[in-house]
Amino acid sequence: TASVVSLSSSLTPQSSASGRLCAAPSETATSSDRPVACWTSAIGRRSASRLGASQSLPLATLAEASRLIGRPELALELARRAVAAMQAAGRQGEAARARYALGQALAANGEAAPAREELSSARDEAQALAMAPLPRQCEAALAALA
Repeated sequence: TASVVSLSSSLTPQSSASGRLCAAPSETATSSDRPVACWTSAIGRRSASRLGASQSLPLATLAEASRLIGRPELALELARRAVAAMQAAGRQGEAARARYALGQALAANGEAAPAREELSSARDEAQALAMAPLPRQCEAALAALA
């Protein structure tokens, strides 16, 4: 939760038409859901094609945070958007990190075969770019799927 809160304070979303940064949290939202819901709401107003590379990496981080707080469907959506935006921007390293988040989100959603494919791709890209420790993280996630 602390990492989600610290992440949320480092992002700068655009205000909605009502002037609020995000919709009011639901009465059933937990304290750990509120920062993720707020920032994903703010980011969600932009399409993946309009996200700049600087906004796409936080999207991958939000995907991982969403998975960790038990929101695998949201994690999957955010990770897919992050991968698309990073690939469109030609940011190979960040795309590999987003693929890792996507693989983890797929695994959390019970989609083992696509998760293995994304995690293997992320590992291979990270190794080619000498991105320690991402290849080891991918290997650990792949081992957990076995």
